[in-house]
Amino acid sequence: MAAPGAANVEQPCKDCAVRQLCGAPRLWPCASTSGIVLAMTDFRLKMPLLTALCVLFLLPCVALGALPVGVPSDVLRDYQAWLGERDPYALTDFSGPGARRDVVELALFQQAFDRGCDRRDVTWVQLDSYQRILASLLAGDILATGTTIWSEPFDEGLVALSPPTIPDGQFTALFYTAKGRQQRLRKTEDLTRLTVVSSTQWERDWQALGRVPVKERLDANSWATMVRWVASGRADALLAPSNNSAGSLIEVDGAVLAPMPGLRMPIPGSRHFAFHIHRFAGARAGACFARGLYQMIEAGVVERAYRDAGFWREDVMRWPAARLAPLPKPEPDPDAPLFLPF
Repeated sequence: MAAPGAANVEQPCKDCAVRQLCGAPRLWPCASTSGIVLAMTDFRLKMPLLTALCVLFLLPCVALGALPVGVPSDVLRDYQAWLGERDPYALTDFSGPGARRDVVELALFQQAFDRGCDRRDVTWVQLDSYQRILASLLAGDILATGTTIWSEPFDEGLVALSPPTIPDGQFTALFYTAKGRQQRLRKTEDLTRLTVVSSTQWERDWQALGRVPVKERLDANSWATMVRWVASGRADALLAPSNNSAGSLIEVDGAVLAPMPGLRMPIPGSRHFAFHIHRFAGARAGACFARGLYQMIEAGVVERAYRDAGFWREDVMRWPAARLAPLPKPEPDPDAPLFLPF
């Protein structure tokens, strides 16, 4: 089965000995050419931090207290309903009612933690928003994120990122509207008739919508508000990833939303699990976790989980992607994100 967007992804380097996923061009760059390794040799990193991370990676993990891991409250609730009585560490099939990207990421986190660190002592810390998770991570109130975050720099080297579970260019959203009001989108110019609701707090979605010719962007303060505005007709559509339900439907508080067929929306950027590395326990856990996660990427577990969850649906990935207006050529970034060693 071909990987989504295979024609546009980076080919493995000739020195990389790991196998290709599904025999197709690799979704993830190999270690020797990835930003993960380049970041570890960046002269801007403080030598004590670099040395500590390398030592932590090479040493086996020892028994520590349960790792506090931040997770959105609704995701944890839906994860527990989806998981049921199954053992998260033994899962090989990530499908089933309620499966979606962020839900299966909790299982991926647990499996990578077990595989890389030989530990299962995780404490889920429920937080209400993406912004609160980032703030708690920076403060050290949590030491890791149970769902992925967008790649971004963090001040003072307090946070480091895992290998990407979703590489840059592989995150796709759809335009959802009230079921029964779907209209086919054939090309990017069809977006000029749509008023789309999103949130400035979701910076990547908001910025991407600013690069396509939608009629108007409406700013809402919560997901529930977005759904309500679309259901009532105040907005024509909202952005959301596909899922594994029949027709990729979304149901929230009695409202049923369906994707507008024919066009998908690329959201630039990669997504990663993140660890607070200023505290010893977080740095040590992050280093061995990254190793376990990369093994799962190489084995195809991560790709299978996202496919089972409907995030990478074959029917959707065949739709053309909306064309994003180009951005100005970026200047060199002195605050590039720090990646965990593995």
